[in-house]
Amino acid sequence: MAEYSFGTIDGKLVTAEFLRGRVTVLLFITTFDLASQAQAKRLEDLSRQHNPRINALAVALEPPQNVELVRTFAQTVEIHYPVAMADSITLGGTGPWSAVRAVPTWVLLDKKGVIVSAFEGSMNPTELETWVGRAE
Repeated sequence: MAEYSFGTIDGKLVTAEFLRGRVTVLLFITTFDLASQAQAKRLEDLSRQHNPRINALAVALEPPQNVELVRTFAQTVEIHYPVAMADSITLGGTGPWSAVRAVPTWVLLDKKGVIVSAFEGSMNPTELETWVGRAE
């Protein structure tokens, strides 16, 4: 079970315990990557279609001083699910997300918070639906 907590761009805290009980889709992104922008929008669509059955969370792999840039990114892409800033452990490539080596990277957690699978790169809507269905 992955244990983590991320501060969101609106000053809240998202923890593993808070997200347990629903399938969770995490998307690791950066603000300067076009694929991250497209996949963040795709997660927005998935989140809307599956609300309230799944949790969605984007984690920006950006240093803390870029929080305003990440806020602007979220507003521009019109993201309504939580967007968090990666913690120093994640930015350092250690901890439960040490396998995240590229952006975008999708991580799927089951209802208990256990990592079911991870995928580097872009997914189309059909692939994403099938992938999420494995954990439900």
